[in-house]
Amino acid sequence: MRTLPWLALVACTTADPVDTDTDTDALASTASCLDDWTVQEADASLPCDGPQRCVDGACVDPWTVDAPAWSTCPEVPRAGGLSLAAKAAAYEDLVGRVHLHPDLRWVSGVRLRPDTDLATAGFDDVASWRSGENDGLWSSLYLASQAFRWAVTDGAERTEARARLAMLLQGERERMDVSGVPGNLVRQLVPPGVAGLACPDDLDDYRVDVEKDDNRWVRIDEEGCAVVLPATGDAWQRSGACPGVDHAGWCFLDNTSKDEYAGHVFALLAVVRLVDDAELQGLAAGLLADVGHLLADHALALIDHDGRVTEHGDLSPLTGRDAPGFNATMALAFTAAIADATDDARLDTLHACTVDPSGADCEGLVPPNLDPFLSYLPLNLIYVDPKGCLNNDNNLSMHLLSLVDLVWAAPDPALRVAMQEHLQALWDDPNGRALPHRHNAWYDMIFAAFKDLRPEGGGHAPEAVADAVCGLARFPVDKRGRDIAASTEAEVCLDRLDRPMQATPRPVDDRCPKAMWWWNDAFVMAGCTGDAARVEPPADYLLPYWMARYFGFVGQGD
Repeated sequence: MRTLPWLALVACTTADPVDTDTDTDALASTASCLDDWTVQEADASLPCDGPQRCVDGACVDPWTVDAPAWSTCPEVPRAGGLSLAAKAAAYEDLVGRVHLHPDLRWVSGVRLRPDTDLATAGFDDVASWRSGENDGLWSSLYLASQAFRWAVTDGAERTEARARLAMLLQGERERMDVSGVPGNLVRQLVPPGVAGLACPDDLDDYRVDVEKDDNRWVRIDEEGCAVVLPATGDAWQRSGACPGVDHAGWCFLDNTSKDEYAGHVFALLAVVRLVDDAELQGLAAGLLADVGHLLADHALALIDHDGRVTEHGDLSPLTGRDAPGFNATMALAFTAAIADATDDARLDTLHACTVDPSGADCEGLVPPNLDPFLSYLPLNLIYVDPKGCLNNDNNLSMHLLSLVDLVWAAPDPALRVAMQEHLQALWDDPNGRALPHRHNAWYDMIFAAFKDLRPEGGGHAPEAVADAVCGLARFPVDKRGRDIAASTEAEVCLDRLDRPMQATPRPVDDRCPKAMWWWNDAFVMAGCTGDAARVEPPADYLLPYWMARYFGFVGQGD
């Protein structure tokens, strides 16, 4: 694992961090790095780490170079009259009281008991936990938010962030261990003895799916082995994995997917990259190492408790289940993040084999007869039709996380630049629902922070930052269910699920409650009937907020 320069301006060939206010000219005589990531063979200089940029011989966090005065979006009143920071504090308080139960160790939506006051609600007021098949994904995005929070706070707030990181990482470990397969992070799990959450009662939920295209529940028997019911008959049978007696009485939902892993890998990489704490880094790196060896053992495929490849778990560019460029980028991203976080030659080789599968050491690590993975990138199918009506927001979110992972972690500077060029192309695309048209605060933050910030890359993106800050300002002060009327705008098309779509995205405070608003399509016209007892978790506010704080787009008191 490499030692990383978190918030400091770091000279590439010196070990001591330099304060970010230091004039970079003063460093030129003592530091050496490759200007603008130019690759020079046999040069003793070093390329800058991750997204850093070489300025006057020193590696610099690029968002600090020639940064404009970022907009505070004064034209949009703060929801509830709260500053961005006060709203973040209120949401963090709510997570600790309601969404992050210490016996579950993941962040979940809840249904509260009738007449509960959200301002004072605690775990005893939870009638049921709104657990679902994407629990791991939504919780991992909150985990990532805490890594950014840790990096920009101190004192009691950093102490709280660390405690939550430790709890969530323990939950990540349990999410993997319960499957009995190192590297397999299950979609959904239920430990015994937590009020408001229980394993399914319907035995048909545990029946083996012959085609492996449906998610099914699995029980852990008293001897610690995974058991399921056959497609026909009522005799429980072991699936092949035995997580151990410590998990007896648990159950989990199988058939995990790349959606889940996009969040997990991003969050674990964020811990390694941002949290200068050896214990927490070690926990995150250990989980990533297990994922890496699972992919290396099975030629870039996720293997379930029953030894079968999960339905959406094959990262090969030519698997046929997803676009070649989408899969190739994800495989490059996962393996780069894993290699970056670990000190394991086999995992370094795994990433190298996604860059160039023809290497002599690549047999068995990646599928045969593949071209270099970057060559598949043009066929990514992120924007499907000119209007964007058939775009898949799920794939767009996953793809953006792949680009973040690569800009952060790819060891080859040329690969990092290629990903930034692709990110810029996604932003500039004439598609009717390309990134700048979505008013998605999280996407805005990703683009503004991870784009190529050199002059030749277009420099800073103040418009994206302004749009993100306005979205955070509009974000509601709580995520209780409420009535949302159907849109009165004109219908322009149907989406891939045959839902009516409008031309402009709905404001974030005019959307039906979701676990992660930014992951979902904002052009859908349908309304919903609210349930005030239902409260969704707030990672969709806290992740872009703490990212904005880390990258300097939002001040501590804004």
